[in-house]
Parts: sequence; structure tokens; C-alpha cells
Amino acid sequence: MPANISKIMINKLQELEIKAGAKRNFIDRVNDEMNYEYQEILAGRVKKKGTIEAGLNSAACTLADQKIAQYLYVTRQSFNSCESTAYKEMVSAISNAGPGYIGPSRQVVQDRLLDERFAIVKRADEERLSRHSQKGEGMTITSDACTIHKKPLTNYIAKYQNEPGILLKYEDATELYQEDATKSADRVFDGLVEVIENVGPSNVTAVTLDNAPVMLAAMGLLQIRYEFLFCLGCLAHKVNTLVKHLIKDDDMNDIFEIVEKTKKIVHHFNDKHKPHALLQLHLSEHLMTPLSFIIPADTRFGLYLLSLHRVYRMKAALQSCVISREHIIFCENGSIEDDEVVEIIKDDIYWDTLLQLLTLLLPLLRLIRLAELNCENIGKFYPAMVAVKSHLEAEHTLLPYGWKIRDKFNAKAKLGEWLQCIHLAAYVLDPEYWDVDHMAMADAMDAFAQVIDKVFFHRSPPDQGWFSMLMGQLNTYKKKEGYFSRPCAVRAAQTVPPITFFQTYGIATMELTYMAKKIFLVSIANEAAELNWKQYKDNSTKNRSALLPDKVHKLICIQAAATLREHQLNGFKYEAAKWTIDDEVCKLSKQVQMSRDNIIVKFLNYQEDWEEDKIRTKNRAHESLLNDKYQHVYLYDSDTQETRRILHVEWSTAHRPAKYAVVTQFVHGIHENEEDDLVSYYINESLFDCIRAAPLPYNQQRRLIERPN
Repeated sequence: MPANISKIMINKLQELEIKAGAKRNFIDRVNDEMNYEYQEILAGRVKKKGTIEAGLNSAACTLADQKIAQYLYVTRQSFNSCESTAYKEMVSAISNAGPGYIGPSRQVVQDRLLDERFAIVKRADEERLSRHSQKGEGMTITSDACTIHKKPLTNYIAKYQNEPGILLKYEDATELYQEDATKSADRVFDGLVEVIENVGPSNVTAVTLDNAPVMLAAMGLLQIRYEFLFCLGCLAHKVNTLVKHLIKDDDMNDIFEIVEKTKKIVHHFNDKHKPHALLQLHLSEHLMTPLSFIIPADTRFGLYLLSLHRVYRMKAALQSCVISREHIIFCENGSIEDDEVVEIIKDDIYWDTLLQLLTLLLPLLRLIRLAELNCENIGKFYPAMVAVKSHLEAEHTLLPYGWKIRDKFNAKAKLGEWLQCIHLAAYVLDPEYWDVDHMAMADAMDAFAQVIDKVFFHRSPPDQGWFSMLMGQLNTYKKKEGYFSRPCAVRAAQTVPPITFFQTYGIATMELTYMAKKIFLVSIANEAAELNWKQYKDNSTKNRSALLPDKVHKLICIQAAATLREHQLNGFKYEAAKWTIDDEVCKLSKQVQMSRDNIIVKFLNYQEDWEEDKIRTKNRAHESLLNDKYQHVYLYDSDTQETRRILHVEWSTAHRPAKYAVVTQFVHGIHENEEDDLVSYYINESLFDCIRAAPLPYNQQRRLIERPN
């Protein structure tokens, strides 16, 4: 050990012994520790070139880095927190405070400083609400109830598109439940009325809730009290509910069976260490990417579609994994469920049905994603829904029960069920669909007329009336007259958000621009209220369950304000997703097709040296080895003009000497005699010629390797 370090350690021990019996407060002990480490660092750097002052500064910075890192490690903070603006501002403020600065205590942080910061954030939120109000931009109120740590709560969120939501308040939801454990529509109504009155009815454009019966009843009461209010059901929730019915209804057992089989695959490879490790190796070999399974949540039924899609993408790796020697050994010592999973993965009918189901249902997932986008997308849902309806009409023949899926979707995807007049009015005004002849669509024009009265409810009508003025300005917009006739307007219609488009080119149609701002700021999903519960759970963990809802409310408001400020400082921009049904289906179909075409295994299309003995000796181990090689391989018999699939290997005594033969099942071709559905072939050169002759797409996932010369 170097002499200088030994001397430092000896001096430290001596000083510790001197002070061992002394009573010191916490600050003194911390200062001593800091001084010891400071001296150690300084002693280790005296040999470096530079001035003494530079050495002191460098040593102090190194010590500060170590202490900050130690704080992050000990308190289990995320490493990403070092990238936040709040972290950088904290370090800068401590540096400016000087060496005499002492940090606040726990009590000060959770009481006085929390109240001060919340007061600042609340004032900023009030200014934000006032700024939107002055611009004529209405908010959407979203609300949701949840029980966390046995505390029933209801939240109320003010939502503007392209911005984080503003948490207006939490309230105890105990009174929400009646004696029969059902929710009270009157109590939900009273809570919403209180919030609307606090922010000002003229500042609220819409209320978006989930589609539970009690929420629908409460929205009915709201529409009676506030004639101008748009009361909308969450579209993401509605599509999720449809997927739930497609999976769990009694008449949809075929889809339910596919989902249950997929769950078994996910459970086998996700919850068992050996299969999980083996699958990761095969994923790296076949897909060149470390994919993970998607676990569906109980209330997010759209995730079932994502889960099915992910499993299909992993098909090549899954099939390669289950025929590997390591996995076979694992299953021999495993359970019946493990064998069931292997049979499912080897079953071509399962994969073909899954592919057809994905092709049919994945466009529904697009509707859920579209509804949850935090952008001006209210006008895009109707054309997307129509495209999905056309897709189901054209492709429902892929499955025997496809017509049931089509009929269930058509029963919901219509005006009065999923959609209201504001959705069609937004479709009329969305610049992306500028060239569509909306004036000839009776339903769209009727919806547009109904929305006019609600949007301008709080404004005095002109002499000619709002309807006459707005229809004239709409005609100007659709005919591309005035500022809308500029060449740059055509390009902007496809590239900029709708509100920005109207603010730029709607100078001569101010009332239409005002209407567009009101409509496109409406949120069509209550995801802001649902995501708020995640923030609540993040702030009210088991270790912090004693925190009162009031303090959690303050913490969430402060964090939301910090997120907004982060976006503003970093120039964060929200962009509307340009989705078309063709893009979505083509993208997913390419991923699925790539998974289908991946070569999962090499097949040696000749009799290997080890096979001669195994074929002629009856033994379960020999049978297993031969099955591993030949099972699910396709062949073409030119004599009968039939394509067949090898099911398994069995001991045959039809000719002497007895030996193993492959049993095949008819797949395609001229099949006159049903009794010949299962036919056996001996393992010889004739069999390999038949395998070589199998047409595409059979055997496309196996690379046939011929005998080397």
C-alpha cells in the first residue's frame, strides 16, 4: 500500500478514536465524513500537474459526483432522473448556495416546501386555464374512480390536447357506492357539476367518461343541465369492450380457444426459467432481436391482439426451440402442460388460424391506438372506423366465424353507438380529408349543423344567424377560396395539425376557425384520468401508503407541471399520427409474413449414419430421435399426386425385417379414397425424393441439406 494512503488511514483512525466518546449531532458527523473523504481525494491528486486551487476544485467536484451517485444508489432512484431538468437545476442551485448550505429536513420537505411548490404550480395552472379561456379554447373534463390501498377515490382532470392534463381534485368515493354496492349516478353527476362550476361552464366543451352504465346515466343528466356540453363515451374503452366480447362471448369459442392456447405458450416460456433461457437463444439466432412476450391486462383487451401478434412473430424461434435437444430433455422431466405446449407449437393448423385471425382483427387495434393519441385526432376516428368496416366486409371469409366478427363490429360502429355528431363534424373540418365531398353526405352535414348550436351557445348570434354564417364559411373552405386557395395550404393540410392549419389560413373565416379550435381540442378518450391512477400508485406505494390523498394530489400536480416545463424547454412537439388502414395492415402483414417465411431448422435430406441402427431397433429413445427429425416434414408422392405431412414415426411390421416408418396425412391433391388418409413410407431414398419434390409453400421453413459429395 502506498505510504501516503497508509498515513491518511492511520490519521483517520486516530481521529476517530479521539472523538469516539464525544457526543456529536448529525450535522457534525456528516461534516467529519465529508472532510475525511475530501482529504483522501486531495492526497491522491497532489501529484497531478496544475495549481493548488485547480486541484481543490477538481477534488471537490469528484467528491460531489460520488455523493450524488451514492444518493441515487441508496434511495433507488432511476438513472434517467439525471437527465431531467429538475436534477440539473437542483445541482446548480446547491452549487450557487455555497459550502455552508445545509439541505432541508424530511419534515420541511413534506410540509412547508411541498405546500410552497404546490402553490406555485396551482397558480401556474390557473394562468394556463385562463390563457386557454381567453383564446376561446375549451377543456375536456375526464373522470375515473379507483380503489388504491383500500381507499376508494375519484379524480377529475382538465384535458387540453397536446398538453399534460391538469388534476383538478381528488375526492373520497365512499359515498359514490350505494347500499347494494352499485355506484350512484346522482353522486357522479353532482361531482361533475361541482367541477364544471368551479372552472366555469363556458370553459368546458366536453366531458369524456368510460361507458359503464352509471357513467352513461350521469352524462344523460349533464346534457339536460348543460345544453351546450358534449358528453362522450371513451372510444378506446368502447373498442376494448368489443374485443372482450369477441374473445369471451359464448358464440366465439373458436377465438377463445386460440387465446387460451396462446396463453399456455406465454406461460410456458415466460414463467419457467429453462424454456425462457432457451427461447432467448433461438430468438437471437432466428429473429436477431430479443423480443419479449406481451402479457394482457384484465381490462385492456386490445393487448390480447398484441399478445397474439407477438407470439406469431416469434413462431420461428418457438418451433426451433421445442425441437431442440435441451427442450426435449426438459419436457421429459416436466408436466403434461409442457407436452401440450409442444403440441400446440408443432400444430400447423394453430399457426394458420392465428395468422388469419390476426389479419382480420389487427385493424381494431389501430382504432384503440388512434383513440389514445394525445393529439388533434377526433376527426380521424370516423374514416378509420369506416376503413375497418370495409376491411372486415372484404376479409371475413378468412375464417368460418368471420361473419360474426363483422356483424358485432357493424352493430357498434355507427352514429349513436360509438360516434356522436361532434365526431362527424370534426371529420368534415379535418384538413386531411379536405378533398372529400362532405357537402353531399347528409349525415355529416346534419351532424355539423347540430354542433354549431352547441359551440356558439355562449356567444351572441349575428343578424344572419350562426347557421347561415358557418355554412357560408364552410363552403369557402371546401371550395378552397380566399386564403385556402394558396398552394402552400394544400401542402399544409397534410402536414400540420388542424388547429394550426385554421389559425394560419382561416383568417377570413374566423368563426369557422373558432369552431375548429373548440372541436379539435376535445379528447375522445379518458386516458388522462386512467393514467392519473398510475401516477397515484407511483406516489402511493406500500412504503408510502400513509400519505394522505391531499399530499399525493400535490405531488402529482407538481410532477405534471415539471413534465410540461420539460417539454417546453426541450422544444417538444406533438405530431398527429398519419395512419391509413392500408399502412397499418401492410405493415403488420409484412411482419407476419416475415415470421412465416423464416427458416427455422436445417433438414438433412438423406439418411444419416446414426439412423441405420435406430431405424432397425425398436426403442422409445430411437423413436423419439427419429420423430425429432422427420415430424411435420412435407412430401409429394408423384404416383398418387398427393402432398402429405409426416405426423410421426411408428414401428412397422408390414415387411420383413420390421423397422420404423413415417406415417403421413393427406394435405393436398387428388384424394379419392378416404381410407388412405394415413399412409406409411419407409425411410429410404424414395422418401427423400418425395420430400425434395414437395411444392411451395410446404417445407419453406426448412432448409433442405443434401448429402455432401
